[in-house]
Amino acid sequence: MALYWVVLVLSFRILTAEGSPLQARPITGPSGRRALVVSGVGAFFALASGLLASLYRKATFSYDGLEYRALDVEPITPTDKFYVVTKNIVTPWSTATAGA
Repeated sequence: MALYWVVLVLSFRILTAEGSPLQARPITGPSGRRALVVSGVGAFFALASGLLASLYRKATFSYDGLEYRALDVEPITPTDKFYVVTKNIVTPWSTATAGA
């Protein structure tokens, strides 16, 4: 940790020394319409990356189906929680159990 601090301070002093070829110079960037377009593109990519990160966190890529994450999920489904969807007018099991 101390070595990192020493390297950081010495690098800063070398880069900011007067007469250094790496000394910061005033930046003359784009102006007017070009600056607006560049900042708009940057804002678009920032929003898109935030949206993609949010969608990735909500995705189920890592879910393998072996965990129960809901409050009312049980390892074995009780009989009363099953449901049957049928298109038959009369289902074979309903007539068999009706007479019993």
